[in-house]
Amino acid sequence: MTPEAKIALIQQVMAASHVFCTAADEVLERTLAEASGGQLALSQIKLLLLVGRPGQRFKVTDLASILGVTNAAASRAIDRLVQRGLIERSVSREDRRAVDLTLTPASRVLLDRFVELRDSALLELLGEHAPETLQAAAELLSELSAGLARSTPASVERADTPPPLADAAGW
Repeated sequence: MTPEAKIALIQQVMAASHVFCTAADEVLERTLAEASGGQLALSQIKLLLLVGRPGQRFKVTDLASILGVTNAAASRAIDRLVQRGLIERSVSREDRRAVDLTLTPASRVLLDRFVELRDSALLELLGEHAPETLQAAAELLSELSAGLARSTPASVERADTPPPLADAAGW
């Protein structure tokens, strides 16, 4: 295959992935609007999903890195969710300089509703595909994503932690 033909195929992959990601974002935005009554942004639900991961604790710097925002932006987002009663903040028992973040009962209800609506929408949109097809697509996208992440320093930092909307509890 010539380099030009290979580039053409890569551009097709990029175009298809852009369409897929745009459509997926629209599904997420729509289900989030329904679950939260239009009161939360997708970035806020991502933060809640991260904080709610069982057995994991994150520093603000970790959350900022995973979300691809500054420490100040992550801190402000946490403050807003605390003010809305969706996250509780407490001094860490292990390190008094650190802060522990936990979900509130209200945020757990919200996340459960979001996940239910999201899963229903995704099943309706993509459920017609055979499990083998979905598995092959997931493996290919993971392989392509890993290759892209290796070439982008910011992506490499986040590569070990699945995005909040792409793990079993999130996406």
